[in-house]
Amino acid sequence: MILLSSLSEALNTPRVCCYKYFHNPISWRRVVKYEYTSSGCSQPAVIFTTIKGKTLCTNPDEKWVQDIVTQLSAREAVSKAPLA
Repeated sequence: MILLSSLSEALNTPRVCCYKYFHNPISWRRVVKYEYTSSGCSQPAVIFTTIKGKTLCTNPDEKWVQDIVTQLSAREAVSKAPLA
């Protein structure tokens, strides 16, 4: 299980930081969304949410993580494209 921590900043807005990375590659088809952690966190991370609702903290420098972000960004761009 990956540990996520919610912290409060001075403005009382929640921030999620990751303290351990999930290193086992998964299929991009199992991921429904992703987000980057705040720059205020001690280490950068991409947080994936799977189709089962699990959150995985991943290392943004790993190629498989970058590939999933690319796939999801392309899928999002297609779904937002205007119809002719």
